[in-house]
Amino acid sequence: MATEVDTKREEFILEWKIKNFNYCWQKKGDYLRSPSFVSDALEGTKWNLVLFPRGRTDGNYISLNLRRDLNCNGPNIRISIEIELSSVSWVTFKSDHTMRSSATFSKGSGFGFPRFQKRKDIFMLNKDIFLPEDTLIICCKMWRSDSKSPMIERYLATTHITVGRMKFLWTIEKFSDLQPDEENTFCVTSASDEKIIMFYVLTMTGGQIFDEILQIKLTSPLPNRYMTLLFTKEALLEKKSHYLPNDVLTLQCECAYSTENSSEEIEKIYPGCVDVITPTLTSSLYSGDNCSESFAALKENLQHLYNDGFLSDVNLNTNSGTFPAHKIILSARSPVFKAMFTNNMKEKSSKIVDIKDLDDDTVHRMLLYIYTAKVEDLCWESAFQLYMAADKYEILSLKTKCSAHLATNLTPNNACDVLILSDLHQDEKLKSAVQNYILKNDKVIINSEKWERLMETNSKLAANTLCLKYK
Repeated sequence: MATEVDTKREEFILEWKIKNFNYCWQKKGDYLRSPSFVSDALEGTKWNLVLFPRGRTDGNYISLNLRRDLNCNGPNIRISIEIELSSVSWVTFKSDHTMRSSATFSKGSGFGFPRFQKRKDIFMLNKDIFLPEDTLIICCKMWRSDSKSPMIERYLATTHITVGRMKFLWTIEKFSDLQPDEENTFCVTSASDEKIIMFYVLTMTGGQIFDEILQIKLTSPLPNRYMTLLFTKEALLEKKSHYLPNDVLTLQCECAYSTENSSEEIEKIYPGCVDVITPTLTSSLYSGDNCSESFAALKENLQHLYNDGFLSDVNLNTNSGTFPAHKIILSARSPVFKAMFTNNMKEKSSKIVDIKDLDDDTVHRMLLYIYTAKVEDLCWESAFQLYMAADKYEILSLKTKCSAHLATNLTPNNACDVLILSDLHQDEKLKSAVQNYILKNDKVIINSEKWERLMETNSKLAANTLCLKYK
């Protein structure tokens, strides 16, 4: 049954998407915090959601808390809360999965649901409903019954769990001599910091009477897990000319793992007095497939608009190229561009914006993201340049994506560059990540030419980083 929002009250709605939810690394009692949000409808108070993926005290449930920030404005406030899981963006359903309550919040206080949802329901029984494309969607609605005027605020928050992926070949020599319970081990390490991700152990069970079954045991840091291969030793030996050249078995493997990092962004969807109908889950108009197709079509149309330059009204000029664009789209995505085109600046009446400090590739990538929210084929160097562009034009979601890419692709050769970048742009999250990396790899990095150059040009930053080792 569709639910009509009561437009006689001030209401705040937050949708929090957690992408790659299966890769949450938090243990029981550890939490993931949503981006903070400030609600004008709730007297300018500041809030966030706190999710315990493996429960706060009971590992069979995920737990969810709503917290008011300690450092925020406004008096003590009593609000009603409605929190539920959704399978489609902005589509909620009324069922046993909805939690409702009322509470009075002072600064720094919180209210929670320790048994918000069974993990078994999310990850097994109703995975198709709760985790479309491995994304958990939480809808939080907050309101005051004594509101003075109809007002609805909507925010979209996104937390992206960073996933590392590796492909590798695992060769087992003298395969025909492999004996039951004999172990053949392969260690998978991170390319960036050589941290051990997983041990793969090939073992064989059976023999004599039973078929010799091949198993792979996954171990460290997780509890042991077993995978049984689809083929037996006998089956491989029967086709050894094909599968066992020179008596060597080669397994092509792919490993996906959590990097224990995340990026986040939040944006205001629209303010104002509106009537909103929340459709039912079964509404064909708002079904997941239709929504996905609509968004994909919109992105494709906007990319064509960018590629063709149709009806463009401004040119972005670099030292070697010109990029036609549309002022209204640039303004919608960047407050800096918006100020250029609306305030008393030369760009307001001109059709040219000079961007001499960015190269063509960076400007192209920035515009592609502005029009389509896509980042294509991002390497370390392009992420570095794109980060500076995103910071200059205050495209915060793009800056966050670039920051996450830099943090998860650190090497001894580039760590000093990222440290300087994060310090220059006051990015404390990125700065903390690279400082931790430097301290873990101090013997290699501190003896490098780049570290010597850092001590010459920014001795305070170098000293502050080293001091962290003794705190």
